[in-house]
Amino acid sequence: MASAYCPACGAQAPTEIVQRGDREVVECAQCGLVLRSSHQLPWQPLNEILFADDSDLLRIAIEDVLLDKKLARAVVAAQNGQDFLEKFTRRLRQGAPVDLVMLDVQMPVMTGFTAAVAMRAVERAFDKDEPTPLVFFSSQPCDEKAKKVLQFCGRAIYVNKVASPNLAELAQRVEQLLVNLLTQGPAT
Repeated sequence: MASAYCPACGAQAPTEIVQRGDREVVECAQCGLVLRSSHQLPWQPLNEILFADDSDLLRIAIEDVLLDKKLARAVVAAQNGQDFLEKFTRRLRQGAPVDLVMLDVQMPVMTGFTAAVAMRAVERAFDKDEPTPLVFFSSQPCDEKAKKVLQFCGRAIYVNKVASPNLAELAQRVEQLLVNLLTQGPAT
């Protein structure tokens, strides 16, 4: 089995070739991230990302990368899952949904997994056509529970924060991940 560097896993990972509609993709066998595609998408920065993490330092570092590298035009910060869910719902109510959600898995008040499940319910209540792409951040490797949440949420990716020894390396992986998502397309 072939392997390639996966920015979501932060390591070499086994890959598999999958047919997605009219394109063939190479994806990470561990997390499902599309690593290469037979049809590369045109580059388009995201308008707005909603990022929830209880670590101010991490949130600011990732936000700086997203804005400096022009991966997003704006980043809205949330300090926990409840704050995230309130901001996400308000944006849908205003008719201005965000393009991408980034959630830390372990947060006070409401975990990222709980917030994501609630987010999908809110999207259904608002009759949103497509689920918002979702990136989970965790200090734990992707386990069976995480894989079940990813499957339930759809259009979701799991990033192992601990695979990077410092914020600069994690920020670089996030940049690679988003460039990958913007040019290769999301996992479905």
